[in-house]
Amino acid sequence: MLQVTVQVPDIPVPPNPPDPFFVPPPWVTLPPQVVLLISIAFIAGVTIVLWPLMRAFARRIEGRGVNPALQGEIEQLRARVRRRGGLAAPGGGVGGTSRFRRTSARPEA
Repeated sequence: MLQVTVQVPDIPVPPNPPDPFFVPPPWVTLPPQVVLLISIAFIAGVTIVLWPLMRAFARRIEGRGVNPALQGEIEQLRARVRRRGGLAAPGGGVGGTSRFRRTSARPEA
């Protein structure tokens, strides 16, 4: 006996209709120049707000580790080195005297 199997395809489901309340993101609808202007304004605003906060935070961190006893000892050691002639006076960096002389690599004739 002969057996025949008939396959019937399923009826396809139609696609969902588009959402009527879909609003595309602003960077799709706005011109690139406006998006750039908004980005620059945002970065400038964040900088204006955070700059003083970061400076205050840095000053707080900087002043936290000062120990008066250590500071006095460091100044004492610096004074000893200055008396020996090893360092110029504080703040004298460029105009201070140097113990080392620059010599040329080749001998003079």
